[in-house]
Amino acid sequence: TNGIERLVAEGLQDETGAVYPLDVLIYATGFYVSDFKKRNMEIRGIGGQELFTQWSTEGAEAHYGTTVAGYPGLFYILGPNTGLGHNSMIHMMESQFNYILSYLAALQKKPEDALLDVRAKAQQKYNAAIQQQLAGMVWSDGSCNSWYLDAQGRNRSMWPGHTNIYRRRTKRIKLSDYTVLTPRRCS
Repeated sequence: TNGIERLVAEGLQDETGAVYPLDVLIYATGFYVSDFKKRNMEIRGIGGQELFTQWSTEGAEAHYGTTVAGYPGLFYILGPNTGLGHNSMIHMMESQFNYILSYLAALQKKPEDALLDVRAKAQQKYNAAIQQQLAGMVWSDGSCNSWYLDAQGRNRSMWPGHTNIYRRRTKRIKLSDYTVLTPRRCS
């Protein structure tokens, strides 16, 4: 019932100093369509980079809207470019759950302390293709004042294709899109 002060190696520390062990933290941000600004939380990746600072300068990008290069073990549900205006968001979420389960299954086959980090080139290639698909769509071409556009005028919200294509592509991770990291290589 106390406010959360910070995450520590042992788990979650509240404002009284009590520490609660945890295996998973789910951080639900609410309804922010194109605004991926820092919201009273820092997410630090490899080398100490901070996700929301990175996204505010470079634009929000994730591989299949789910994993982010430089942030191994971080998963987004309904992350960048997974929004819909034409189908069920539950379908997209289920697809992402399948993708995450595939990641975890692949991780189980690696050394105990390993992590999988999506390769920056794979993420960039994926996002370039998404932006190319979105380029001629009304949500992205600037012909209307779309609330899907971010501060840079890019649509980082919508999935531009059929949801069955997204489901097929997220059925399992492509291991060649990932690098295996050990804790020594993550700092």
